[in-house]
Amino acid sequence: TTTTTTTAPPVTTITEFARPAVTATRVYVEAPGRISNLTTSAGNDSINVTWTHNFPSDMAEFTVEYKHSNGTVKQEQVKVGQNSARILGLTPGTVYKVRVFSTLFPSVTSNVTDTETSPVTPTAEIAITDGVVSRFVPVPTVPAEPSITTDATTTTTT
Repeated sequence: TTTTTTTAPPVTTITEFARPAVTATRVYVEAPGRISNLTTSAGNDSINVTWTHNFPSDMAEFTVEYKHSNGTVKQEQVKVGQNSARILGLTPGTVYKVRVFSTLFPSVTSNVTDTETSPVTPTAEIAITDGVVSRFVPVPTVPAEPSITTDATTTTTT
């Protein structure tokens, strides 16, 4: 008799671990107020902004956003509880898009308004000396960096 012995190849066992079920919960929080009645008025290099809101005083934090006609956007946070601001150092004769939004609830925003700063109209000064008329035309100054003021507090943008 002949005896044949066969050796089986080694067996590899793969164990998969069950992944725990992931549950995602979205919580929607309704904003406690609204922003309305945005108004703006412009000077040569400034825009005054006012708005109304019905936020509780401890949540009345707002940001004024203004966009230059060249596309540059700047945001300035307003002091807590304030509902007005003055943006300074703007370019005369330029259209800015202005809006206000809640700092704590950024999706709560005012309408957007287009506001044009007044152009600078050069005035001539005429002097007469010994019968000679001299005319001086002042050169408009370059506006400072934009900043925003609320109740005598000024924040300069960088």
